[in-house]
Amino acid sequence: MKPELDTTTALVPNSATCSEFLPLTELAPALAASTDREVPTYHKLWQNVVNGRIVARKINGRYHVRRADLVAIAATLGLIPSGDHPAPAGKAAADRMIAA
Repeated sequence: MKPELDTTTALVPNSATCSEFLPLTELAPALAASTDREVPTYHKLWQNVVNGRIVARKINGRYHVRRADLVAIAATLGLIPSGDHPAPAGKAAADRMIAA
């Protein structure tokens, strides 16, 4: 007899995680809603995550970004002027992601 899969543990992020993070697949539409500039494709966003330009966390094998970092991500990608907004996430945010 096979044991049942417990979907209430690590496979499913808790509700705080769900509201705190945005899946990478939803990042382009979220950025497009806040700017009139052309937004990078999912593939370009993924490349920026893999190359470390955008800080992301893997949840259930998929990349997610913090909703709180959307302005910094937009500035990093040149969608908004960086001088008017917080600096891109950088090492402190990466350390925060690893610790979470």
